Amino acid sequence: MRTFALLLLALGGICGALRAEPREEFFRIDQPLLLGYGRVQERLEAIRAERPVVGLHLSGGSARAFAHLGVLKRLEQEGIYPDVVVTNSMGSIIGLLYAAGVPLEVLEDLFRTVDFGELFTLKLPTSGGIADLRGLLALVHALVGEVDVAQLPLPVVAVCEDLRSMRRVLVAEGSLAEVLRAAIAIPALFEPVDWDGLTLIDGGISNLVPLEPFAGLSEAVISSTAFYNRELEPNDPLTVFNMAINIGKSRTAVVDIKRFRPFLIRTDVEQFSFMGWHQLEEIEQRGYDSCSQRIEELVGYLADTGVPLPMRNARAEVGELYRERWQAIKRRLASGRSLPLSRGFAAVQLHPVALRLYRARNRLEQANYAAASYLYEAGYSSVRLGLLTDARSRQGAFLNLATAVGGRLTLDLQNYAFLTLADWVAERPVTYHLLQAGLPFQIAERLTAAAFLAGELLVPLAEGEPEARVASGARLQLRSPNTLAAAELSAFWRLPAVSGLEAELLLRQRLAGPVHLFSRALLHQCWQGEEAPTYNDFFRGAVPGGPLDSYAVFNGELILAPEGLAVPLWESLLLKNLELSLFGDVLWEEATSLSRRLDPAFGVSLQGEAALWGLIPLQAMLSAGYDLQAERAFFSLNLGRPY
Repeated sequence: MRTFALLLLALGGICGALRAEPREEFFRIDQPLLLGYGRVQERLEAIRAERPVVGLHLSGGSARAFAHLGVLKRLEQEGIYPDVVVTNSMGSIIGLLYAAGVPLEVLEDLFRTVDFGELFTLKLPTSGGIADLRGLLALVHALVGEVDVAQLPLPVVAVCEDLRSMRRVLVAEGSLAEVLRAAIAIPALFEPVDWDGLTLIDGGISNLVPLEPFAGLSEAVISSTAFYNRELEPNDPLTVFNMAINIGKSRTAVVDIKRFRPFLIRTDVEQFSFMGWHQLEEIEQRGYDSCSQRIEELVGYLADTGVPLPMRNARAEVGELYRERWQAIKRRLASGRSLPLSRGFAAVQLHPVALRLYRARNRLEQANYAAASYLYEAGYSSVRLGLLTDARSRQGAFLNLATAVGGRLTLDLQNYAFLTLADWVAERPVTYHLLQAGLPFQIAERLTAAAFLAGELLVPLAEGEPEARVASGARLQLRSPNTLAAAELSAFWRLPAVSGLEAELLLRQRLAGPVHLFSRALLHQCWQGEEAPTYNDFFRGAVPGGPLDSYAVFNGELILAPEGLAVPLWESLLLKNLELSLFGDVLWEEATSLSRRLDPAFGVSLQGEAALWGLIPLQAMLSAGYDLQAERAFFSLNLGRPY
């Protein structure tokens, strides 16, 4: 813990102060600031010369805001295409991409394909938020590129708030990615966005349905809402805090609805949690159904206003471009390649470092550490510098470098320096270096492959000889809705005189309903020298023993994985992807000589994700069982993805 205290002191950010408004300006905080709003008015004049302008508002609501996809789908089926969109909070993700011209079927496929847990990264709040949007922004940049909101096919206004002046800000110009950052900058979760002297945050913090921007824009207004109206027990402070904030922004929304009297589509999602990212299909369908129930009234409302149907779709011309881009992105992600970041991101993080990876490769250095580090990422590259410690008072520092050459060939260089402190005296210091290279590629829609090379070097700084290990091979993976199958074959060399071959097969298959079967087989054969088994790592971790020229590992699980099961806690934490399994694993020594000696272990495990606000997951696997070889019970906790 001494290490963490020192690191936090060294890396702690110094936050800039927010200036107070001049005394004579304070009573202007009810007047909005306009960024590009005048140009939106100018663009709409050409339409107004022919017919009344139709505006659409898409409200905030976190995961519930994805009901707007269903609303938009039903509107388009009726030939209703808005002339201008006003949006705020999480509704801005859909509103901005819709205004850019991304077809609805692409948006649906995107949100069903992408793992939300990979879009956001947890960090220490040194810059006003505890999460970065870099995964989401990389995806948005790959899809729409660098584009000014003022130039989108459909005029759009994002509603934000300025922390400095305390005034509402209507943003209709600037980089789409930056406008998106500002529009969904939920206080405390995402950092505020500095914008020409303003400090912008999510406008939904003060009003879920801000309709005032339409006063100078359109004659007909359609409002799609996603209120929060759940029955909750106020037994914990986080629920009380969240609901207390909800009072003000919901009440202000109702005031705007009564004042401006839009055609209201109140989507039937108010009983969903704002963390319901795992229920997007159901939420979208609720939006579609809610719009369908009022579609005849809406057609009559537009006819009374003087709007003929069908309306012109200003977005249609760019639809095919986005379909092609999305297919290219899907192929890239399916092959295991990442998307480049459009801007640099920095974060100070607390996180685990697992140099012994469960269900993974041999390592010269095997241990689990807790780390604190500084991370900087840009494009395809990243650098991480930090300190780490473990339960045995082993301390260390590390520098990790990673890049993807040409966006395809991945290179990862990890450098560690370890020492054990005894009364502040360093003992047994060593350095450990790991270089990994991979070349992933896609063979078919569900079939991917990768060639890899891994080199390791362990150097004692006091006494002992350096050790080195090199492995090279290929892996193949097949994914379908009910099956995950993978195979890996590699050759390895461990200096000075060990070499061999290793093969691994694994399969996960849905049997019926929530019941799955997982099996794994690994064969390790030395053709020169001998090597001690460094892992039977399914659950037990490393198994002590002498050198062998061959061994095999067999693992099996019967898994209960209820699909869609999620448990919200305190309106801030979502437990999901829960799996309960019965397992057995066996280490078979001298496997090629058909030795009968088997060392089985049996037990039970529980694994799943605890996702902060339903977005940022911490994955864990808790296991307990009995090892017949050692004649003892065992317990293990593994952080991170099991495979």
